Amino acid sequence: MQAIIMAGGEGTRLRPLTCNIPKPLAELCGRPVLEYILELLEKHGFKKATLTLMYQGEKIVSHFDEDSFKGINLEYSFEDVPLGTAGSVKLAANEDEVLIISGDAMCDFNLTKAIEFHRCRNADATLIVKKVDDPREFGLVLYEKNGRITGFIEKPSYESCTTDMANTGVYILSKTALDLISKNKKTDFAQDIFPIMLNNKMGLYAYEEDGYWCDIGDFKTYVKCQHDMLLGKVNCVIDVNGSISTHSTGEFRGVRINTPCFIGQNISIGEGTVIEAGSVICDNVTIGKDCIINAGIILEGAYLGNRVSLSNAIICKNAKLLSGCSASEYSVIGERAVIGENSVIEAGVKIWESKQLEINTVATADVRFGDAKRLALDEDGLCGETNAIITPQLATTLGNSVGSCLNKNNNVVAVGHNGENSSKCMVNAFITGVLASGGDAWDF
Repeated sequence: MQAIIMAGGEGTRLRPLTCNIPKPLAELCGRPVLEYILELLEKHGFKKATLTLMYQGEKIVSHFDEDSFKGINLEYSFEDVPLGTAGSVKLAANEDEVLIISGDAMCDFNLTKAIEFHRCRNADATLIVKKVDDPREFGLVLYEKNGRITGFIEKPSYESCTTDMANTGVYILSKTALDLISKNKKTDFAQDIFPIMLNNKMGLYAYEEDGYWCDIGDFKTYVKCQHDMLLGKVNCVIDVNGSISTHSTGEFRGVRINTPCFIGQNISIGEGTVIEAGSVICDNVTIGKDCIINAGIILEGAYLGNRVSLSNAIICKNAKLLSGCSASEYSVIGERAVIGENSVIEAGVKIWESKQLEINTVATADVRFGDAKRLALDEDGLCGETNAIITPQLATTLGNSVGSCLNKNNNVVAVGHNGENSSKCMVNAFITGVLASGGDAWDF
């Protein structure tokens, strides 16, 4: 049986998190959700998988470097134009029996039993269904006691909820179902193929699963899924050290960590900081002193100054919150965004990538358009937190600019510093920029 992973999603409702990555590469506890799906397939005996790709699909290919993941050989099927759920499967299918699973929804279903059910019923198609708390958010499936499907309801009103069994998007198809899909034509399973199968009284069945399933459609479910993983509600592998899920072997002096939480590698946390249960801190993150991280999701390379507080907020890669900032529930700070000192990001507000907020800003609405503030030089010089506002990259650029403006007959720049390690780093970067411009530098 061929496994086909639907991995072409844009994840528009997860922007700015997914501005620069496809949704299947969105990280859960330090790893892309797609990796957990591949491990699930490997666990149930699959040796190869085909990924249907479109939006930024090349980033998925480059993520895995080689055409394999652990015990699974990977193949890729690119769509030149959108073909819909069924059309993309038709393009990728090269066997008579396929299992279709989403690459951007977390689940731990018993695929082996689902396949046994499908073959035992001699089904043309089997849909894995799952009971949900709020049926209004999902496409629902009606079926008899033996599993035979009798109808579908798409995101009904409260009064129309006659079932709470949701279509999870995990399907098992036989050749008879695949033959119904036209080649190179946009076709959808829910709108086109399954209605045809119902009308023709084909073998369309539902298999009820009681395992974990989370369609990561927005930031509330993105945060909730990671909390569920830390609480052991998901049958998946994350590194565990005692009651703290962690890669880190170092001790954080003067830091209080309430478990469970996830802590990656190369983490710096200042004294007086409190990490509450449910927090996820990925690799290469710096957190200052006296911070409160209340179930925050902090992705790789992010920087938090002193006295920063987070509550269920998402901080994207290489974003920076300077001292005294706070971010409330389900707010999102985009990649490389910089939030000025003592600023407040209210609940649900999204700051898009590379945007910069002034100090003492209260953000009550999304900040999506406009350029980030350019660095200003005034009578106090260039001011800002090291590695947040003043970075080695900035120092190199500044050195290159200064060197380029010098008189070519006397192009020497003299540089000094106060002896601190951070100052030495910045001076070295500045001198590199001067030399790259063709100038010379004297290090005092």
